[in-house]
Amino acid sequence: MKTNSIVLYAVALLTVSMSALWAHADTAVGYGAKATGGGTASPTLVTSVSELKSALSASGKKVIIITKSLTFTSQLSVKTTDKTLMALPGVTLTNAQGSGEIKSESDAKSKTGILEFKTSSNIVLRNLTFVGPGAWDCEGNDDLSFDGVTQAWIDHCEFQDGIDGNFDIKGASDNITISNCRFRYLKGATPKSTWCKDSGSDDHRFSNLVGSGSSDKPSNRRITYQLCWWDEGCVQRMPRARHSTFHLLNCYWSSSKASVDLGLGNCTAYVEGCHFTHKSSVIYRDYSSSDGGSNKLKFVNSYTSSGSLPGDIGSVAAPTYSYTALPYADVKKTVTDATCGAGATLQVKTDGTVSTNCGTQEQNPEPTPNPVTPKGGCCIVMTAGDVPTVGNGGIPKEWTEVDITVNNTKSTWDANDGIKLGGNADYVVFDFSRYKDIAISSVEFDVTIPNWTAEHNTVGYRFAADGTNQRYEVKSEKEELVTLVPTGETRVFVIQRTASTSTNIKKVCFNFSASSSASALQETSSQGLHYDGRLLHNPSCQQVKVYDLNGHLLLQSYLSQIDMTDLLHGVYVVRQADYVRKIVR
Repeated sequence: MKTNSIVLYAVALLTVSMSALWAHADTAVGYGAKATGGGTASPTLVTSVSELKSALSASGKKVIIITKSLTFTSQLSVKTTDKTLMALPGVTLTNAQGSGEIKSESDAKSKTGILEFKTSSNIVLRNLTFVGPGAWDCEGNDDLSFDGVTQAWIDHCEFQDGIDGNFDIKGASDNITISNCRFRYLKGATPKSTWCKDSGSDDHRFSNLVGSGSSDKPSNRRITYQLCWWDEGCVQRMPRARHSTFHLLNCYWSSSKASVDLGLGNCTAYVEGCHFTHKSSVIYRDYSSSDGGSNKLKFVNSYTSSGSLPGDIGSVAAPTYSYTALPYADVKKTVTDATCGAGATLQVKTDGTVSTNCGTQEQNPEPTPNPVTPKGGCCIVMTAGDVPTVGNGGIPKEWTEVDITVNNTKSTWDANDGIKLGGNADYVVFDFSRYKDIAISSVEFDVTIPNWTAEHNTVGYRFAADGTNQRYEVKSEKEELVTLVPTGETRVFVIQRTASTSTNIKKVCFNFSASSSASALQETSSQGLHYDGRLLHNPSCQQVKVYDLNGHLLLQSYLSQIDMTDLLHGVYVVRQADYVRKIVR
């Protein structure tokens, strides 16, 4: 009988398994979902700032494609309606006016910034890369500014080194979706003493401001940030907002320079499936005392690698529009994917077609039935600061086919203590099932229960993906080395918190023996798995994984019936326990 935590986790995985496919979409999700821009108008190609200004200022629906990198010496400000603006891959929009050109605030106003949309509606911006000169607090202009913009979608854009900010929104702006965008600062801070000597910050790498001041109070200002990445160099304003309503969906914060992530004054924010991975930042700061009003804030299925998430404030309901949320554990991988994650990663062509290179740089062939098994044991390091992978050093590079699944409700990751299991439903699954010629002969791991007592002294484990936990009694609050031996042949091991207090694990080491069922891998329905054109029936309730023919994992589940209708028609590879087969949908 499965535990509730595994069933719920399987449902979540099934619900969001298509993340790699919907990271590239032709329409927006969220408050800006009605933005259509220029629709299907024949593309207008531009190669200069003057041509761009003319195309944006023209009446009627237009799809505008920038085919050549442009340099701006002042901000291009336009009022427009029904426009789609895109750029070919590799094209940048740059304003490099630096400290040599900017000697005063009047210089900053006249010379900085890239694009501003004022009193505009129904606009779509995609695959644009904005490059500013660096962050200087001189009342300059942002890389991109919205003032009174309604019904807009900003998708797969990259913002770098905005002089005042990367992308600010103010005035009566409303119904905006910002998706798959990357915000970062590649240049260091420039002290204000070297240029404009005002009372501002010496380090103004403040990325996204919503609301120009406490008096900027439109009747509605609703914004969705989806799959956005506040990357290295960002210090504050991720975003800093006043008098607005937000849905922050599956976003990722990773800057080591961060001091404040969300700064809110009289705002309502629903933060869902988000991942905060830095250690020094304040995730939320309340600015209502200066902005007026009060905040409402709710975190749903979100995670921080350090400390804990802020508590909820007031009552905040989920948005009423239709959307799909990834589990936070998938957000980092999705957002940081170099081929199709956040940033200008779309493939735009001069005929207006838009596609994605999802997975093309890291494609694997069809999953091999039995990868070559490395010699010796395998130690998984839990002090990598996140779920162990080959990339972060948690998994030895020769053991690339190990699957690690974490069900994490209250756990945190620590460079010294490893994973700190914080909730009774929290567990880690180590799955070596792809290596068919070995079985686990023993497991060794260190465990520490900092608040150990005679009543709270156990750690749960099992040698199966599902089933009843056994318990190991820890003798004291000191770190203890645990050695366990399975009673039968298995390739799966699970650790689960059962001590009713924090349980810390730094490293888990596995020893192996030859498998007696190494030859059992074949295309067979011996487990009862079958497909009827819509449902994949899994009566044994063992873990099922479905791959496309490029080796990309599309979904995994323990459910007895797995709905496949979201998958495109084609051929798929299905893995379960000791066998693999193909299905045609």
